Amino acid sequence: MKTIIGFLIFLLTFQTVTNSDKHVGKWTGEESGKIISLTLDKEGFATFEVEGQILGGKSSERKGTQVQMTYEIDSSQTPHFIDLIITEKSTGNEQARMLGIIEFININKMKFAIGNNPNIRPNDFSEKFLLLEMSSIQESD
Repeated sequence: MKTIIGFLIFLLTFQTVTNSDKHVGKWTGEESGKIISLTLDKEGFATFEVEGQILGGKSSERKGTQVQMTYEIDSSQTPHFIDLIITEKSTGNEQARMLGIIEFININKMKFAIGNNPNIRPNDFSEKFLLLEMSSIQESD
């Protein structure tokens, strides 16, 4: 009996971890003929790539300053809230926060939206959103 209970606890824990990491990986979509990639890694860094231009991640430059971009997801909301946070590397001061929403269509597709004003979170996907597909999963270090 103890073995069965232990196995069930393991399965429930594994399912929780798997669901909480389903956003981790490289997601790719297209907007106005441009290929856009969003990488969300296990360490909490977010990186955008648009036609070879990279914004964010562990280190990039913004307005002559070295910055990094992290993300926070609130999965208790429907659709899930996602905040993309740009901070100055040397001071840790927040320079910008873009408020968005995500919704998983399935394990390999999600909707992603940030409003026209990045300081105002969209309520739904009725205005404009990117349909992103998982293009690669981040490997463990």
